[in-house]
Amino acid sequence: MILIVEISPQRTHSIRQKVLRKDIFLPHTFKGDYQTATFHLGAIYNGRLVAVSSYMQASHACFSGRQYQLRGMATLPKFQGLGAGALMLKEACLRLQKRQVDLLWCNARERAVGFYQSQGLDIVGRPFQIALIGTHYRMYTML
Repeated sequence: MILIVEISPQRTHSIRQKVLRKDIFLPHTFKGDYQTATFHLGAIYNGRLVAVSSYMQASHACFSGRQYQLRGMATLPKFQGLGAGALMLKEACLRLQKRQVDLLWCNARERAVGFYQSQGLDIVGRPFQIALIGTHYRMYTML
């Protein structure tokens, strides 16, 4: 069984580094990590933190209304496919709805697009490049 809990920003850093920044010289801390409106979720499996995600109040010009951005969703490779990402996203959407947020968006890596689509997110716009990381798609879901 996977348990989804709120975690500190510091607890996201190790998994972000291992999964999202492996061999990439970019920071694993994000602007907004320590803002009061930001929250971070972790997936606990057999007593171990195996996945993380962060949700930050951030607006993008192609959307309107109250917006949050999903950043840094990462699951340790050994634990991918267990449903941790889907559970974190579901919990985040419930929390954001309670905050009366209209929309959640993210910049999804090309290899993660299928996962986000399976969770109900849609692509908006054209693919774009993020230096050192690769092709991304802007995706969103209405809450």
